Amino acid sequence: MMVWTPEMSVGVALIDRQHQEFVGLINELAESTKTGRAQVTTGLVLMKLDSYARYHFSTEEEYFAVFNFEGAEEHILAHRQLSKRLTDFIDRFYNRNETITEDLAVFLMEWLENHTETMDRKYTRCFNEHGLY
Repeated sequence: MMVWTPEMSVGVALIDRQHQEFVGLINELAESTKTGRAQVTTGLVLMKLDSYARYHFSTEEEYFAVFNFEGAEEHILAHRQLSKRLTDFIDRFYNRNETITEDLAVFLMEWLENHTETMDRKYTRCFNEHGLY
């Protein structure tokens, strides 16, 4: 299970709420392994993740453009890399019938922690300077 802590905040309430949604989806996966519903839950969470990632990334990328964030190109590349990994997980689950629940949960936990610490915090100052808190 992943617990949202104040240390995970990027200093922008809207984006923090979106990251908390990701934490919730990760926890759905983790919990499903305990209840024996991993396969059903994984399929549902994969679809939610794919859709929510697109929504979240478009939110950040819109602000990058509006605020002319200088780190946008690198950040957008990281988003595309995650999208590709999600596509790979979807393929493994639906087309190859692989059990991916634990791999997916671990990957997402590590990615979210790493991404918020190394990438998202880079835009905090820019966003805050433009009045986005």
